[in-house]
Amino acid sequence: MIGTEVVAPAKPDGCTILSLTASGVVVSVLQEKLPYNLEREFTPIISVGSFPMVLAVPVGSKLNSFADLVAAITSTDGITYASGGAGTLAHLSAVRLIKELNGTGNHIPYRGNNDAIQGLLGNHVQMFFPSTAEALPLANSGKIRLLGVTSEERLPTLPDVPTMKELRFAEFNPRLWYAFLAPANTPANIVSRLHDAFAKAITDPSVRERLTALGFSIDVKDPAAVSVFMKEEAVRWGKVIKDNNITVVN
Repeated sequence: MIGTEVVAPAKPDGCTILSLTASGVVVSVLQEKLPYNLEREFTPIISVGSFPMVLAVPVGSKLNSFADLVAAITSTDGITYASGGAGTLAHLSAVRLIKELNGTGNHIPYRGNNDAIQGLLGNHVQMFFPSTAEALPLANSGKIRLLGVTSEERLPTLPDVPTMKELRFAEFNPRLWYAFLAPANTPANIVSRLHDAFAKAITDPSVRERLTALGFSIDVKDPAAVSVFMKEEAVRWGKVIKDNNITVVN
């Protein structure tokens, strides 16, 4: 929010741009009063792709499969899950899954994903939804167990982790996406130059190799497509927020 507020009134010369993630759109739906409006005060440049989320549990827990997790979520006690804060993508993903399973959960919001991961490692919580980039090193070193991934197909780096589609949750595909925006009224020629520069960088073979190794899916969208996508994401997560009566204290 702080970064977005800084970019909104910046000079529209292409020298000050905003790196926007899925959480930036969630905040715009969750918070009733913001000092900016994403749709009116920004011009989309490009969307470059996303990281899938993974369903992570402590390696020392008795949750050895997705079926075990479902049993825990639908039990009398429900499940305790972590997030990097109320309204984050990990929080809303967990809430959505629990609701689809008609279960119950106790949300433990931490001050950021790093702290949430520590809670998972310490077995203080039973479930967390990190991105593949955050989870891969921990999973490969045997520190956490992954029960599902929100990618369309199994990842080469996580061949034994089933997709949510395989687990019969085909529509459950939250992803941590990245887009870049400029202040409103940035000239079209500048937006075009920035778009082309980002597209060239993200599709560079060496960059592609490094990102895909972390589970990143490259998906370049032009400004018009980014605008449509942001509206779709606002509707998607707005429904989760409304259906679950999620609010945050300003």
